Amino acid sequence: MPAYEPNEKDRQLVLELARDGVNQKDIAFIIGTTDKTLRKYYGDDMRRVRIDCVRKAGKTLYEQGLGGNMAALIFYLKSQGGWREKQDVEVNVSGGVTLEHSVSEEVLERLIEKL
Repeated sequence: MPAYEPNEKDRQLVLELARDGVNQKDIAFIIGTTDKTLRKYYGDDMRRVRIDCVRKAGKTLYEQGLGGNMAALIFYLKSQGGWREKQDVEVNVSGGVTLEHSVSEEVLERLIEKL
């Protein structure tokens, strides 16, 4: 295989494919080179495209959340705000079990077996 020569046509194609979410190995295949060579010539450009796409998607998600889309708001807060769902299970030594949230009987039985 002859040495790859970067060019503007390939650069534009690489950026378009990266923007559309195509992985680097497949982009390299499409332009006829290796993923290592792809990163050598277009790595910084692909990173900028990815950052811009994530920024735009995050902005859209944030705006949808503020507009009343609760699923978008919850996802945004979990992924960007450090929020998480948790189940608090309190077990005391006298054998009582207090659950703030419901868990399956199977999980509860395994928990009790470990006591």
